Amino acid sequence: MEIQGVRKTRGGMHACFPNHGMGQARFNLPQHGSLRDITGVQEGDRVSFENADILQGPLCRVEVSVRSETERGFEYRLSAHLHSNEPEPFPTTAGLHPYFATPKGKAVVYVGGEEYKVHGLVENAKRVPFKGDASVYLPGIGLVRIRGGQAFQESKTAQLVIWRDSEEYICVEPTLGTPAGFAQGNCLHLQPGETFDMSCSFKIV
Repeated sequence: MEIQGVRKTRGGMHACFPNHGMGQARFNLPQHGSLRDITGVQEGDRVSFENADILQGPLCRVEVSVRSETERGFEYRLSAHLHSNEPEPFPTTAGLHPYFATPKGKAVVYVGGEEYKVHGLVENAKRVPFKGDASVYLPGIGLVRIRGGQAFQESKTAQLVIWRDSEEYICVEPTLGTPAGFAQGNCLHLQPGETFDMSCSFKIV
């Protein structure tokens, strides 16, 4: 898709890795990292990425699995396991990039005991602390409950990013750090050999 002459990657709920916002200049990473532009290997409901080319050397293995359930209503689960192969602690502000249709053009996001009513565009993203629990009310669809896993619950820098450039949908994105966190090092650091579970579920209730 092209918007104002710029080709955009849209669709799905891809994982942003290793950076949710802009990465360190020395790594020459695009916004949201390179993972969504890399072809993964699918086995059942799991897609694996051996992203040795992202930083011009061995870095991390990323595995993403998706599951939808219909017996208890629709539920979408996305689990990203980050495993460091680096000899030194490696910074990451990994996140997820879900967005939801807004057939009535409106939405309300509930997080941290606050509510954020969204009417019109949100071109300057709103960023609020995220401890793994949030909901999005979509008039005409229902209420979507967002449950973040241990990574989001324990991170001191985790955020929920609310953004939209069209009244047809709204982005509500769990991320482990601020856009500047990756460049500044104020973010999660994967230790050598460490595996980190960055799972999240989205369920209409």
